[in-house]
This record gives sequence, structure tokens and C-alpha cells, in this order.
Amino acid sequence: MTILTKPFTAICAVLLAFSLFLSLGCAAGHVDAQDNTPAMSNQQLAKRIADRLHTEVGLNQEQYQQVYQLNLKYIPEMDRILDSKEFRIKKDRKLREIELRKDNQYREILTDEQYQKYLKMKDQIVAMIRDQHPDTK
Repeated sequence: MTILTKPFTAICAVLLAFSLFLSLGCAAGHVDAQDNTPAMSNQQLAKRIADRLHTEVGLNQEQYQQVYQLNLKYIPEMDRILDSKEFRIKKDRKLREIELRKDNQYREILTDEQYQKYLKMKDQIVAMIRDQHPDTK
């Protein structure tokens, strides 16, 4: 891997870790390493993400449903990428593109104040992950 791709891969890894941390679980379709059972369904994962954002940024019921549906749409797409046999950098690029699309759609769903809270929460989580994994800096 070249020096130029390491920072890109590290940033993508941090963003992916943020997405997984936000969801408080593993992506649907993946198995629990300890007992080889599915970790969480798409619906459960989408609900966890919506619940977390409801708590952190104060979603109303309509926003909650929109966030739930948005994540339900993207979870299978992310799973397909994670499960693919593509090179890591290509996976990272695709996951980053999804994250950007999702953020743009969050911007449409959330108020300006809520979106700023979301971005602040995201930045804090990314910083925490970077502190725990210095190779991502």
C-alpha cells in the first residue's frame, strides 16, 4: 500500500467505525464471532440507529420514521460491500460514498440545529476512535 492510500484508508476505516458505533451493533448479515449467529437484522439495526439519533438530537416522530427508513435502505447496500471480495480501498471508497449520501439525506431530514448536533456527535465519536487507534491519524 502506498503512503497516499494509507491516510485515505484510515479515514474510511474511522468513518465506517463511526457508522457501526452509532448503530451500537454489527451490520446485519454478519455473524457473532462467539456463537456464529446473526448479530442483528436490518430492521433491528435501523431501529438502533434511529433510537440513538432520537436520543442525541431529539427527533420528532416523522423524523424518526424517515431516519429509520433511510438506514433500512442503506444497511443492505453496506453489507453487500462489506461482504464483497473487492480490494479494501475500493470497499472503503464505496462505503465513504454511502456515508456522504446518507449525511446529505440526514441534512434534509433534520433541522439545522439537529444536523449540527449530529455532526458534533459524529466528530466526537471519530475523535474517540482515532484516539483508540493511533494508526488512523
